[in-house]
Amino acid sequence: MRIPPYFQRKGYQRFFAGLAIGFLLGWVFFLTQYGMFQERYIKMILSQKEQIRNLKSSQKLIISDYEKNNEEIAKKLKVQDIKVRVVNTHELKAPQLDILKVSQRVLEETHHLIGQDIETVAKSELLLRKTIENKTFIIDDHSYKVRVTNLFLYTKLEIHIHISSQISS
Repeated sequence: MRIPPYFQRKGYQRFFAGLAIGFLLGWVFFLTQYGMFQERYIKMILSQKEQIRNLKSSQKLIISDYEKNNEEIAKKLKVQDIKVRVVNTHELKAPQLDILKVSQRVLEETHHLIGQDIETVAKSELLLRKTIENKTFIIDDHSYKVRVTNLFLYTKLEIHIHISSQISS
């Protein structure tokens, strides 16, 4: 079996030569276009990396400034309001008016704390507890002792008290 001699005919030679040249030109065109796209994407990725790096550094600066400001603000916080809450109002067999007066007296005892730094009040918390607990409140010939159960301190000082009735002599 014999293969026909295509290399001897000029028409076939031109066709195969055109096919090879077209293939090479197409391959060169593909490589240049692909290279241009890759170069564009590499530039874009590098610029985005630089932008990310800049944003991260500015984010660190913003966060550090934010934390510094928070620390300064926390140091400057002051007590703005005081609230006294009686824990055992249902258990106590005393008139509601007396319970209200005792809580108001406790509020009067702690009223001087409004406007003071929270840090200062926190340092003297034990003194504040003992001051309230060691005082006997006398209302309408009844004496009441107060025990501080909880003390919550932020811009609002919240004192939870337990009132116990004492027989006055």
